[in-house]
Amino acid sequence: MQDALDQRSSFRADGTLFDDPGAAMLLAMLAEKGIPPRLRLSELEWVHKQFQYEGMSKRNLLKLLFTAWRKVGCPRPRGYLSLNLQLVKEWFEDFGALRLEVEAGNLDLDAMVRGEFNEAALNFMDKRGLH
Repeated sequence: MQDALDQRSSFRADGTLFDDPGAAMLLAMLAEKGIPPRLRLSELEWVHKQFQYEGMSKRNLLKLLFTAWRKVGCPRPRGYLSLNLQLVKEWFEDFGALRLEVEAGNLDLDAMVRGEFNEAALNFMDKRGLH
């Protein structure tokens, strides 16, 4: 549903140009892989929903999305568009690099959660542009 709105929109809610592809479909597919198989949509159901949303008026789509985001406990302003794909890609790259550093024993996540950052953690964050 969010992807259908993203594809029809030229501007974000704050008025800035929306010219990058949104990440809604990618995130929906990843979320789908994280739920039990019995709750997943079939390929036919995915296609059916996409056609359903594409045929819906933008006004109705906005109403449904506003309600759906509130229903799952993540209220968004009316007209909210998903994050751009490049930003989400960078996040996944950062998570992957973090995982590798933790597995190599270079980073202590427990210490970082407590707010204790050693030199290796600070170097990692500087290198990745994380603050």
